[in-house]
Amino acid sequence: MTTTTTTSGREIKHHAELTGADLRGADLRGVDLHRAHLFAATLRSANLRGAILRYTDLECADLTDADLRGADLTGAILRGANLCRANLRGAKGISADTLAARLGVKF
Repeated sequence: MTTTTTTSGREIKHHAELTGADLRGADLRGVDLHRAHLFAATLRSANLRGAILRYTDLECADLTDADLRGADLTGAILRGANLCRANLRGAKGISADTLAARLGVKF
């Protein structure tokens, strides 16, 4: 894992190993978790607004009520993820068709 800090004080954790982590309600606004492993992590009500989640493993993660507005989910693995009531407005790299195909939901 590589960690650096931006000028705004936000840490960048490329390839972070957070499998099964409990990040319930965490303030992760704008954080860069590019290629992080968040398999089966709990992110209920987490604030991921503007977060960079490119190619992040979110398989089986609980994102119930998470704020993902403006997040970059390009290439993210969402198989089995719970996105119930998650706010995906303006999220990049994901579409309703992609979610429907990956999660079996209808819009």
